[in-house]
This record gives sequence, structure tokens and C-alpha cells, in this order.
Amino acid sequence: MELARQLKCKHCGEWNKFTSDSQVCKSCGNAIHVVTDAEVESLERRKTTGEIKIPIHPDDNWFQRNLKHVFNIVQVIFLAIVSFFLWLFVAGPG
Repeated sequence: MELARQLKCKHCGEWNKFTSDSQVCKSCGNAIHVVTDAEVESLERRKTTGEIKIPIHPDDNWFQRNLKHVFNIVQVIFLAIVSFFLWLFVAGPG
């Protein structure tokens, strides 16, 4: 079941059904929702928010690259251990 999303036109004030196919107001023909640069930047920031890895750049020297690889592996192992103990805590008393 697809939920109907309605947006109000900023130009004429009419409510329009918003789908990915029709992004134009039915009464005045103007764009209903214009994506701003701030919205695009916010979406990009939200995509990378969950990343825990340290970025490894090609211009890093060999010591920095190896240290970052080790640190990323330690982070993953630590999160796995913490997740396991949280699972035990939640599932244990049951």
C-alpha cells in the first residue's frame, strides 16, 4: 500500500499529490518541491553519519595506512563484542 503524500504549492496554495513522476502543480504548472543545495548536503551527511571507519587516503604514508587499518579492525571487533553482550543482556533474562 503506497501512502499518498501531498504538498502545498508555494505559488498558488493548492494541495497536490506528490509522486516521483509528477512534481509539478496541477493548477499553476510550477514545480512543487525544488531540492535545495542544503537538502542535498544534509542527505549526503546522513549517509555517512553511520560510518565508523577512519578514511584511508592514498597520500597517507605506509605507517599511517597500516595504523588506520588496524584501528578500523579493532573498532569492528569492539562493536562485535559489545553487540554480543547487549544481545546476551536483552535475551538472557527472558
